[in-house]
Amino acid sequence: MKDDQSGKDLFKNAAGEFVNGMDSRQRSISFLYFREESIISSGNAANA
Repeated sequence: MKDDQSGKDLFKNAAGEFVNGMDSRQRSISFLYFREESIISSGNAANA
């Protein structure tokens, strides 16, 4: 029983690490995307 629980914890930790890594990558991608969007929209506003 104890081994089964530690296996679950290990899996949960590994999944958490994977999700955290994905989140940071997603954050940097969305940050770049939103930064470009704001530059484009401010450029369009200046042109209008």
